[in-house]
Amino acid sequence: MKTVREVQAAIRRKAESTPPGLWINGFQFDDTKLDRPLTKKDLDEATTEHPVVVAHRGGHTSWYNSKALELAGITNDTPDPPDGRFFRKNGELTGRVAENARGVFNRVGKRETFTPEQRRDRARDGMRHMSQLFSACGLTSVHNAGTNSEHILAYEDCRKNGELTHPAYMMIRSTEAFNGFKAANIYTGFGDEWIRVGGIKFVADGSASERTMRMSTPYVGTNDYGILTMTQEQVYEAVDDAHSHNFQVGIRWMFAHKSFLDAGIRVPGASDYNPGPFEPLMAIQSMVTRKDYKGRVWGANQKVSVDEALTIATINGVYPSFEENLKGSIAAGKLAEFVMLEKDPHEVDPDQIMNIKVNRTVIGGRIVYPNERT
Repeated sequence: MKTVREVQAAIRRKAESTPPGLWINGFQFDDTKLDRPLTKKDLDEATTEHPVVVAHRGGHTSWYNSKALELAGITNDTPDPPDGRFFRKNGELTGRVAENARGVFNRVGKRETFTPEQRRDRARDGMRHMSQLFSACGLTSVHNAGTNSEHILAYEDCRKNGELTHPAYMMIRSTEAFNGFKAANIYTGFGDEWIRVGGIKFVADGSASERTMRMSTPYVGTNDYGILTMTQEQVYEAVDDAHSHNFQVGIRWMFAHKSFLDAGIRVPGASDYNPGPFEPLMAIQSMVTRKDYKGRVWGANQKVSVDEALTIATINGVYPSFEENLKGSIAAGKLAEFVMLEKDPHEVDPDQIMNIKVNRTVIGGRIVYPNERT
């Protein structure tokens, strides 16, 4: 959707088939691609009988209507928590809420409910769908940096039914799952080449795309330095707890690929899906050209060659999971995991790398794309 009117129309359509009082959820919203900023007033014009949330694809901010704010008890006088923010303009709530300030909305209103069996089936269906998409675009391994207990079960259910076509390195972002692993003395490395326990993911600040990432200098034209969601002491305690239980730790870092390569660091690629697209050919094109969807170049000094981008996307990607002796390159003794492309990325216009067709994806010697489902 490219306009506020389109967003409003979609909410109205959903409201027509949703009982009053039930939450209406929008997702994958990108404010940078809208004709103007979205506001609480816009959402109120779509419906006043339902609490509404429109979540940014970056995962760190959401927009709420007046009904949602009312249910949560949020007013113009509500103070910001230390790890979040209720955005205001001239003292009035705009409806935009960032980081952990959003937690209060999870405890109010009515939502569509599912039985444990339905939740399990939905999780399995979603995992199967994503696995097919990953294989179709040429992904041979995935590091899931937001794994929770439902994901773990979905991985196992899909594998048991022959539906898992991508190996997963599970970075845990769930207190429930983390505590369960600690109690069972399970830690980083447990599992096999298909499903392996990875590190613990902590989020210490906001998002660059949503302008909530903590900065050393204010965002241009503001006095806003962004938001910290963990104090330094909390970071120390969390990392110490994870390491004392033999867990790898992941805390946000930015990818200035050329600088890392020049420093001799085996930097991997990262899609950060769903904030960013997961297709590896798009990532390779981005690393080579540093262009956005409008053709604007960002950080030209961080451009890398096609060979360097391919290295980042293959062998470098398995070092963080300690699997460099298992996969990441075609060599005797390693798993047969590779992709066959219609064209050589070296021989096409760099701006067209993302459009190269994936002809075949092979995992562990088995063709997973195309298959009978595709």
